[in-house]
Amino acid sequence: MLEVEWNFYQLIVYMSTWSAVKAATQALGHNPLNVLADALLPEWEDPELPRVIRWPLSVRAGRIIL
Repeated sequence: MLEVEWNFYQLIVYMSTWSAVKAATQALGHNPLNVLADALLPEWEDPELPRVIRWPLSVRAGRIIL
């Protein structure tokens, strides 16, 4: 489990690094995070207020034998 304390803007910047967001932006011609940010901001209340963000970390490990 990963855990960080980020404000609203830090979360949006982090999500903008995701390859899926970059691919969607290119395919759609606009950044889909803008829609998410517009919907999430009123729920966050103060965008400068840090919140605890948690998400699972999954790792696939193995050895490639040639």
